[in-house]
Amino acid sequence: MQKGYKALLKEANAEIDTVTPEEAADLIKEGDVVIVDLREAHELDQDGRIGGAQHSRAGCWSSASIQKAHITSPIFPPGSRFSFIVPAGRALRWLQKTAQDMGVPSVRHMAGGLTAWKKAGLRTVK
Repeated sequence: MQKGYKALLKEANAEIDTVTPEEAADLIKEGDVVIVDLREAHELDQDGRIGGAQHSRAGCWSSASIQKAHITSPIFPPGSRFSFIVPAGRALRWLQKTAQDMGVPSVRHMAGGLTAWKKAGLRTVK
């Protein structure tokens, strides 16, 4: 039996840790997290980004690209934890779950995305 989008999202939500923007900011200060910003380039230009975030368009990610990036990319240094950022917390947890299932360590979702980050009064850069 095939799973629908809602079932896949519910499954992903149950398996991915969620952090608040404030918790993400603390992890960044500690140097204990890699922020991967999955928004499109025009969104970065328009809204800014979290300082130090790695940019990687969500549309470029698949199981194969996650596996290759995990093995070869400096975005995924061994032993690091990861938070994926999307605008307004858009539902891309399927991607986060896929990354986790493929061995990317400590994948997390930042609740509310960049919208919540800004509402919390946290700084962005252009």
